[in-house]
Amino acid sequence: MRRQRWIQISVALVGVICLSIAGSLVWPINKQRASLQLTLGDKVGETVPPEVALGTMALGSFRGLLIDYLWHRANKLQEEGELFEANQLSQFITTLQPRFPQVWAFQAWNMAYNISVMTDTPEERWDWVSKGVNLLRDQGIPYNPNAVRLYRELGWIFFHKIGQFTDDMHWYYKRQMALEWQQVLGQGDFGGTTEEVISRFRPIAEAPETLDALLAQSPDIEPVIARLRDLGYELDETFLMQAGLHAMFLQSIDVRIIGIDLQKLQVGSFDEKLLPFLEDETIAPAREAMLAYLRRKTLTERYHMDAVHMLGLMEMFGPVDWRHPAAHCLYWSSLGVQRIGTLLKIEGVDTINSDRQVIHALQLLEHSGRLTFDPVSQHIDIIPDPRFVPAYDKAVEAAYKRIEEQTYRSDTTFTFQSGHENFLQKAVYDYYLYGDLEEANKYYTKVRDLYGNLPHNVESGRFLQSLDDFILLYIEQNLDMMSNTQSFISMMLQRGFREGLANQRYEVYERRETLARRIHKKFQKRAVDKAVTEQDRMSLLPFEKVVENNYITYMRSTSVPLPLRARIWYSTPDALRRSVYDRLAPVLYEQALLAMMNPSRVFPTPEGLEEQREAILSALQKKYQQAQEPVQIERQ
Repeated sequence: MRRQRWIQISVALVGVICLSIAGSLVWPINKQRASLQLTLGDKVGETVPPEVALGTMALGSFRGLLIDYLWHRANKLQEEGELFEANQLSQFITTLQPRFPQVWAFQAWNMAYNISVMTDTPEERWDWVSKGVNLLRDQGIPYNPNAVRLYRELGWIFFHKIGQFTDDMHWYYKRQMALEWQQVLGQGDFGGTTEEVISRFRPIAEAPETLDALLAQSPDIEPVIARLRDLGYELDETFLMQAGLHAMFLQSIDVRIIGIDLQKLQVGSFDEKLLPFLEDETIAPAREAMLAYLRRKTLTERYHMDAVHMLGLMEMFGPVDWRHPAAHCLYWSSLGVQRIGTLLKIEGVDTINSDRQVIHALQLLEHSGRLTFDPVSQHIDIIPDPRFVPAYDKAVEAAYKRIEEQTYRSDTTFTFQSGHENFLQKAVYDYYLYGDLEEANKYYTKVRDLYGNLPHNVESGRFLQSLDDFILLYIEQNLDMMSNTQSFISMMLQRGFREGLANQRYEVYERRETLARRIHKKFQKRAVDKAVTEQDRMSLLPFEKVVENNYITYMRSTSVPLPLRARIWYSTPDALRRSVYDRLAPVLYEQALLAMMNPSRVFPTPEGLEEQREAILSALQKKYQQAQEPVQIERQ
């Protein structure tokens, strides 16, 4: 008995010691859980929906076992091609682990990258990519606002999956993004100077956040809202989408003059009874204030984006086009960097990668930031925008500053410098091609001073050459890249407009166009034909469309003197003038009137325009009729 008593006492003492040790670990464990954002807050259910709170509490310690099983089951369903069932299980897993960022990151990646490529059509693939975006943007980040990794993952999907060229369906993704965001923001023409682009967005950022605030600010809006309600609409997203369709299509010159039937082209279901309301100039100020309020409200509630932060990025970096995937990479990555500054513990990998994505987003905007999109034909094109070169430099300097303030691996600065050197060389190239020799020389001097003494540059002697020789070598080494090919083609065409047509030197224009056509043809030969896509992922638009887009961009530019553009228009071949007239005339006529010129004299209507419009309408109607014919399937 005495021996048993001692055993009992010993076991009790060991138990007390174990409980004491366990108790002492509670505080550091809770601290670690809080730093990893694994807690539900001070009060369970305070910041999460009831179903999430119930799922995290009801299962207790068995929750981990159930999650492990569900992960295994979801992966097996995916391998078997049961995509919808796998997606449902993924949603259940994130419900059980709402404060574990890795779960959201994994599931979003799985949808956008793994499941999407297992589908057959562009529509299906875009649906899964969108599901991955929405999972992070609408749920993952709101549940884990300090999880920098989720900002980085979301930015990466926009940058890489949608913005780059690795996915066979990337042109379809870009078109869908452009269509959606042009409808939301309601801007049909995204051209103009940096100041003009920012001024068009500013009313959205400065709009009241609530309806009461809107009415208090503009009492005259109330009867306009009452008129809208008489038409069966509330001041909500449904009306905003209708207004967006109107801005995109019904105000389109192609639609008004050529007479395209929007319903037949399936561009959206527009309610024609709204036409008088949307085109009534007497209520224009009130209507624009209402739309600015709705756009800010939609950005906040549907896209979880802050219009003020969006405006801040535009003021800091330049004329960001929110139809471009890189713009959204910039937004979410910069927001992640901002969140980093609020955390007590900064994790080096996420910090560096978030900084890198801000820089990569600006780099992509420089390479392809000028986006042209025709919502009727669904044609989209992207060309370089050198206005983002200074913005890239600014972002690199900010990253260097953060590197100096933190402790990272010794090669961190080197990796940034390598990308910076490559970007500066590309900036020299772009400025040179677009005729800004002053900026080209400026950045050539900068890259030579910063990196000219590095061993690989000393060995190659690339910075010992003149600017002209440096550009020739750069073209020879990099012409196989899509963005560089586009830059070269654009430069050739625009120099042809300026040096050839403006001076009635048709042989000069023809030489430039011929060289651009040869480069275009050489690049297109390497494109892989994909029958399911309208535009292969590594191909350019047809050369005639490239010429049209560059001509429109150049002729709209207010930096080119109007008399010079008038001379170019006078010498432009009739076929090209007819193809661009309906898109150019409103802008050119307005600018001519402001300059006290006679528009019809300065920019006369080309001959044969009406015949061409009739031919276009006839072709579109024929295409629609063919699409409506039933498919006959023979039974075997």
